[in-house]
Amino acid sequence: MRENKLVDATQYRPTAYKVLIQPDREDEKRGALLLPASVIESNTYRTDSGTVVALGGGCFDDRPLPHPKVGDRVMIDKNKGKIFNIGRTIMRLMHDTDLLMILDGKAGLE
Repeated sequence: MRENKLVDATQYRPTAYKVLIQPDREDEKRGALLLPASVIESNTYRTDSGTVVALGGGCFDDRPLPHPKVGDRVMIDKNKGKIFNIGRTIMRLMHDTDLLMILDGKAGLE
């Protein structure tokens, strides 16, 4: 997994229970194979972890602690959420219940 440069999301405010996630990027290599850029970009949204970029006003109001905050890496349900681009960066807008856990540090998911 490559290090992400986080998108400036100050102009994006999710509504209600929505969370804006920047998915982690996939490695350029799988074993001994070098993946083409088109494959890497098209598969980025398939990752199961990402960084919280923005939170809606009602996020986690009715959920027990702990709650992720902006900048936290989280495990996400990779088949949920709306996928879109901010510039050239793939983003996901998800419901707060689709966040599965907070990942400490640079914990990776294999």
